Amino acid sequence: MNWLVRTALGLAALLSVVLVAADLSGKATVGAVSPAGYTVISKQAGIDTCAAPTSSAMANWWAFSPYYDVGIYIGGVNRGCNQPNLTSSWVSTVHEQGWGFVPTWVGPQAPCWPYAGTKLSYDQNTAALQGINEANQAANAGASLGFTTGTIIYYDMEAYDTNNTPCRRAVDVFIRGWNYRLHQL
Repeated sequence: MNWLVRTALGLAALLSVVLVAADLSGKATVGAVSPAGYTVISKQAGIDTCAAPTSSAMANWWAFSPYYDVGIYIGGVNRGCNQPNLTSSWVSTVHEQGWGFVPTWVGPQAPCWPYAGTKLSYDQNTAALQGINEANQAANAGASLGFTTGTIIYYDMEAYDTNNTPCRRAVDVFIRGWNYRLHQL
């Protein structure tokens, strides 16, 4: 099974909140809490780190861990780490080791996000255009790493006050713009 299909199947749990807990023996349990509150055990676990590890570290993880997929932060104004290892060559090498990918974009956050960093506009028209612009940038970043058209790119929208209606609406139209544009590319 190719890595894109395996990744897409393995990422079904990302539609809900994914909880990963590891004990000191290196065993991992993965549970996904669905919107209804039921716990589902995933058969395919993944990891992510702020910065992509070296390809040799990934080879060790592949050989000695229960993980199959790696989350990689491919860009965005609010990405927290430099990515000296994340190149198209790294993606190719790590893919050949067997890994699947969760390409993630960390762009502007909710306008009511309580932390420093770039935020969306409260204006819904502007927020929708920001979503389209971020999707364009993410698709270009993904392509530069060797990901093909149709690759799922996840948006990392951090927690914010969902009781703040103008904020929630801005995020909603932003994500709609993001999804709309990615589906066109």
